[in-house]
Amino acid sequence: MTEILMNVRDLVVDYGGGADRLRAVDTVSFSLYRGETFAVIGESGSGKTSLAHALAGIVEPAAGSIDRVPGADDRAAGTSHVIFQDPRSALDPRLAVWQCVAEPMAPRRLRIPRSTRPAAVGLLRRVGLGDELADRKPAQLSGGQRQRVTIARAVASRAELILCDEPVASLDVSLQSEVLALLAELRDEHGLTYVFISHDLGSVARIADRVGVMYMGRLVELGPTASVLESPRHPYTQALLAAVPKPTRVRRERRGLLLRGEIPDRRNPPSGCRFRTRCHLATDRCATTAPVLTDDTESHSAACHFRQEAIEAWQSALGPAADRKEESR
Repeated sequence: MTEILMNVRDLVVDYGGGADRLRAVDTVSFSLYRGETFAVIGESGSGKTSLAHALAGIVEPAAGSIDRVPGADDRAAGTSHVIFQDPRSALDPRLAVWQCVAEPMAPRRLRIPRSTRPAAVGLLRRVGLGDELADRKPAQLSGGQRQRVTIARAVASRAELILCDEPVASLDVSLQSEVLALLAELRDEHGLTYVFISHDLGSVARIADRVGVMYMGRLVELGPTASVLESPRHPYTQALLAAVPKPTRVRRERRGLLLRGEIPDRRNPPSGCRFRTRCHLATDRCATTAPVLTDDTESHSAACHFRQEAIEAWQSALGPAADRKEESR
């Protein structure tokens, strides 16, 4: 993945103003590549969804820039489409299922042309829904079926960027794997680019090429999925991974990496490093100087003054190689 779709530079998203202003995204910068799945993870309130909404044009940035790089294909250049966590909010309950899918094909028409029905039904088939469902209303479908309709709708939009906001969170575990596989297949078939917002690190590991980790509006770690999830360099990323339930016992050393305390008031964030109030490595330096994303390798970076110490703490928590092999089973 070398062709850039979008450059995001010093992006800021604010809600409210004056003393009530909440800075949901604070000077975030990264590049997004065509054909990749870029996952964004973090706790609730970390700024993940606000970032996605800014990329989709749903909210207006207070500062910074989102620059699209023109592509060579015939897609709807510069357009985005959102797959929401709750598919009911994305589907008009008055329309038949095929009309929900066909709606993006005729965005400026008062009526959806009947001529778009064959293409819509074809997309429904592609996402695993039978022709008999095409004339039903969304309320007559199961949650998993409705989410497949929203995915077909996203493909119908021919958008060059699909924002997936917790797209499998509302589904049963048995359906999550199927939908993730479908998203990956459609990405490869249609050359789609995804921004994948999720709390579920298992889903991220399955579908994402790269991961960005956000904490209180800032990007604190960025890199290839395997590198970030297996060798995290920021204490916050390590805490998220240490909190994932394991079928085997959690090593005593790893408990020291778990998050401490509550997330601070987002309207009055800590000085310096925002994670310092919950970090086991924090010193006075962390209170006075905000760390910046720094590359430890060509493609993996973290915003921490004590990256090497964090890496050593993680390796210690993993234990000997034999323990790691047993824990991964």
